[in-house]
This record gives sequence, C-alpha cells and structure tokens, in this order.
Amino acid sequence: MAAKLTLAQCMADKINYGVEVEQSLIDDGLALLESMHLAAPQTPGLQSQIAHLLDSKWHFDVARLRHQQALRMSSNDALTYFHYGQHLLAINAPLEAVDAFDTARELNPFSPNISVMLARASSLASGDPVSAVAQARSTYTSHPESPQAYMYLLSTLALMDPQPETAYAARQLAVTRSSWAGASGMISYALARCGDRTGALEIIAAQSKENAGTRVMHGAALIALGLVDEAMARVKEAASLGCGSLPILLNALEYAPLKQHPEYPSVHEKVFFYLPKKQKQKQKLN
Repeated sequence: MAAKLTLAQCMADKINYGVEVEQSLIDDGLALLESMHLAAPQTPGLQSQIAHLLDSKWHFDVARLRHQQALRMSSNDALTYFHYGQHLLAINAPLEAVDAFDTARELNPFSPNISVMLARASSLASGDPVSAVAQARSTYTSHPESPQAYMYLLSTLALMDPQPETAYAARQLAVTRSSWAGASGMISYALARCGDRTGALEIIAAQSKENAGTRVMHGAALIALGLVDEAMARVKEAASLGCGSLPILLNALEYAPLKQHPEYPSVHEKVFFYLPKKQKQKQKLN
C-alpha cells in the first residue's frame, strides 16, 4: 500500500512540475488509488492522495470533499495538510492556505518545500512587500542548503524590490536536468524583473522545446519583459491540457497583470470551472 501511495505521489509530481502533463496519467493514478480504497479504505494518506490527483485535474469541488475526509482521518499527517494547502492556493484561498501550511510545518519542520509554500501563501494573504521579503529570508535561513528556498528568496526579492544584485545572484545558478523543476522559471523571472532581459530570454529559449506544462512556468518572466501576449499564448496552451500547476500560477502575484488581458476570462472559466460552490460565489462578489 505504501508503495502504491508513493507511486501516485510521483504521478502527481510529474504532472504538477511539468514533466509529463497528461490527464491519462491522472486517470491511471486515480484507478490505482480507487483499487486501494476498495481493499483498504482506512489506509493513512489514501484520501489525501486521491484529493491531490483530483486537484491536478482541476476537479476542485470533488477534491474538496476528499480533502475534508483526509483531514478527519489523518489529522497528524503533514503531507495531508500540505496537499490541502496546495488545494487552497489553487482555488485562491490564501488565508486558509496559510493555516494549512502552518500546521504542516508544525508536523514536519524540516521540509523546505512546506516552508516555501507557507511563505508563498503568507505573501498572497498579506499583500505586504516588507513581510513577504522577511518571510522569504526567514525561510532560507531555516533551510540554507535548499536550492528551492534560495530561489524563492531571489524571486521574492525580484518581485518586491528588483535590484541588479538579485539578477547577479540568479545568474550564478546553473540549471540542469536534475534541478528542481521550478528552478528555470524562477531564475528567468528574477532576471527579467531585475534588468537582465538578454539572460531571461536565453533561459526561456532554452526550454522552448519542452512541453506546455514546463513552458508556462516562464509566463511570469514574459509578463515582466512586457511580452504579455506571448505569456497568454503559453497560458492558453497549458489550459488546453486540462491538468497541471496552472491554477496556482494564475493566482500568483507575478501573473496579476495577465488578468487584464482580453483572453483571460475564457482561460479562467476553463481552468476554474470546477471550483467549490462557495468559492465561485466569493469570486462573483469580488
């Protein structure tokens, strides 16, 4: 059972990090987990993994029910709260996501991934540049060996206080096939925001042959470079896949200018079609 859960997690990671963005992979993972549910429905972490795969397919309404069940069954599991936090970020509920990630960090304080996502949710929830930079620095201080924490710090500095020194630091980072999947997009964004247009375009071009799920991770850099139409073209391409990390990207501060694009409403409708009812009502009120 543990091996099957790990396999399902790997499937979700391949999709959400742009490695293999295919709905059929999600369906395979869900079939695997549903067979587990028939055999051993009380398996720790099972409901959370099902919810996580449903989120990867943007079926947020059904995923919400599974997350709630998972939280009742595994209230001391960090990964359960982490998956729930990702769900809340995807549906644009950053305040609630902060609570979920904070609980996940309490249960597993040694995970840089949890700490980075907590900082990200806090930044979205507060909208305070000073607080966002302070939390990004604190996250890196807590996890100084983590490339992800360092890249998050650079991208936060680039967003909140773009300086040539941040671009210089970003240029020192080598991106290889074994790098963290979000690295290239964060580096191109830091360069774009901090004045290194040539460097940003070189990194974007280097991944121009990758799949749509990877290519869209450079959307923030393209927006920062003023290439909003090209960023929208990549977002539309990623939206057509029907799965992946696009919902969280679209809710990020870096992508806010894209919401003024005339084609954004149709993309939003496609990506967030299965929002939970209360969240849809909240968006209409806003």
